[in-house]
Amino acid sequence: MGWKTWLLEKADTQLYTDGMRPVQYWDISSWNEPSKNTLDRLPDYCHSWSVMGRLRERYRINDASTTQSGPKWETIVVLAFITQPADALELLAGNGVVLNLRSGNRWDVFFPGYFQTVSSEHNVFLPGSTPVGDGFLSNWYFNAKDFDTMRRRVERMSRGRFVYDGRPTIMVVRATYDDYGEPSIDWSSVAFGPLSDRRHGVETLSLNEVVYRISVDLERGNEDPNWGISELLDYNRRVNLPARSAATDTVIAVAGGTLATWLGRMLGMN
Repeated sequence: MGWKTWLLEKADTQLYTDGMRPVQYWDISSWNEPSKNTLDRLPDYCHSWSVMGRLRERYRINDASTTQSGPKWETIVVLAFITQPADALELLAGNGVVLNLRSGNRWDVFFPGYFQTVSSEHNVFLPGSTPVGDGFLSNWYFNAKDFDTMRRRVERMSRGRFVYDGRPTIMVVRATYDDYGEPSIDWSSVAFGPLSDRRHGVETLSLNEVVYRISVDLERGNEDPNWGISELLDYNRRVNLPARSAATDTVIAVAGGTLATWLGRMLGMN
């Protein structure tokens, strides 16, 4: 066994088994077996993963549901669209190990545009890839092109329901599985909002709060349509509240619960 192979296998068991996930692709064939195009782009000591590949892997290794009372194979996808500098990255650098453990056995936070490495040779990375920070992020790197590619793809797949505005943003969407373990994304459920960040003058929830609140909501089976983070998901609506008719208010009020929340989002009110 070569040293690079040993490092990768060690990384798989020690560094990459929990919930904070750098991701550069929406879909490649497998979580642990990158496609040929992936290998062509990154050296073999770098890990580049995909959202759908991780969902397939989660189905294979985890036979418990992510909620207590929902469908057996249902989870959520959380994307953290964050570029440097950002308060959320500072928190992740200092608290990443804790956040990893808090979310790891139930769901994941994906960070588009980032990848990890098990090599200490910093002079061989791809052009345009820059180191992120220290602590938990000491082996994380960022590629602006990959970030923008993921942004455009998610905006397109969501059919404009999600639009990234440049602020550190959390996007949440439901994912379900068929009988064969193939995941699909329910884009009608997409919701998003900005993280607290002093540079953008936003006060909603920190990355720490988001991870803990979603974890509590899923563990308790609360079936909260806002996954416990309504302050963040409702921020844009509160700041720029559109006018709506009394008839619309009545329809949403009568619907109630999760249906009301999703109806409000589809109408642009939540």
